[in-house]
Amino acid sequence: MTTIVATITEDFRLYFPLFLGRAYGVSNTPGSGPGSGWYPMIRWFKVGEGGWINSSGGRIPRTPPEATLRQQAPAVLVQDLDIIVDQTRASGKRYTDTTHQSSYTKAFVSSDFIYDYAPHTLKLNCLLDFNEYNETTPGSGVPPNIWEIGIFTDHPTIARQKLMIAYGTFPMEIKDATKQIQHYVLLTD
Repeated sequence: MTTIVATITEDFRLYFPLFLGRAYGVSNTPGSGPGSGWYPMIRWFKVGEGGWINSSGGRIPRTPPEATLRQQAPAVLVQDLDIIVDQTRASGKRYTDTTHQSSYTKAFVSSDFIYDYAPHTLKLNCLLDFNEYNETTPGSGVPPNIWEIGIFTDHPTIARQKLMIAYGTFPMEIKDATKQIQHYVLLTD
């Protein structure tokens, strides 16, 4: 189990006033009554096979994660994991390889949230169980090499998109059916 202090994304900083206002019951849709508009909730985590760079000693996690690096082109208001965004970059500027290009999304349940009032920290339990994300594509037999994690909510302005709240990287972990992978992602004020 690893604890990851995630980097808050630029997208979330942009939409934070809407997020905070709605959390306090203030509608964020102009001209609408109470209870309408975006309803912000931390809903999913996504892990993927991007988030690394090549160094003289081999691949290492990208640190610190650059918030703008994950902006998808041409929709710069949607950020995602490196493994997803990398496919939109020019071939000379890609950070992923051709054999490992998968990601996996899982919804949070209420017991995954742990709040500590002392340093005002939200700890998110991100658990991949034995039967989850064991192959890069179903039936391939190729286990994923996981390097990155993102925390998501619904996007307030782009239909059917997710807004990435935070992003983090960690040393590679290979996931297969013989083990669980558990990370705690910390969001602090």
